Amino acid sequence: MEKNRKRFLDKVVEFLIKDTIIDYGDNHIDFPFFPEYGLYINDANLDYFFHMSRYTQYCKDNYGLSHHESLYVWGIYIKIIKEKIKTNGESLNESDDRRKIYLSKVIGFLVKDTIIDYSREKIHYPFPALFFKSPIPFSEFFFDTSSESFISFDVSPFIDLYMYCNNTYGLTEEETTYVWEKYKTIILDKIENGR
Repeated sequence: MEKNRKRFLDKVVEFLIKDTIIDYGDNHIDFPFFPEYGLYINDANLDYFFHMSRYTQYCKDNYGLSHHESLYVWGIYIKIIKEKIKTNGESLNESDDRRKIYLSKVIGFLVKDTIIDYSREKIHYPFPALFFKSPIPFSEFFFDTSSESFISFDVSPFIDLYMYCNNTYGLTEEETTYVWEKYKTIILDKIENGR
């Protein structure tokens, strides 16, 4: 699959996740591709979703996806939805390997979608920049406190990342902090090693 197309399909997954409502209180799921029908969580057999034709038509109409592409998106989307149902907003527990695997995937998506422009020495984050400027120069990641526009890499984009991760992946603040620590270590390593 072409790299740009795969990135687009990953974005479609993000949009679908964002538009899917899981109401733990009322115990139902509202899908964006089937808005008039809420599926009860206890009754949900998401491996054999019975409205697949409606889903593939929704993907074609809204994102221009082929049948094959919509099945690829479904595989990723349904794994994330199942994980959200299983965790039901629980806090991160170091012994919870399933949750760590999920968080590792989130970190992978973020790292993959981060653009590091080595020639201009700037980083473009994969999440909307509401509270800080983007792209951000490399010099502001390091300890160049002489710059008036210095933004500590430990603080600057965290609020935007938290809002993005909460809305897209259903992460708590604690989980987002975990993701942020791992993500920034990987990005800083990429900057320092030029890869």
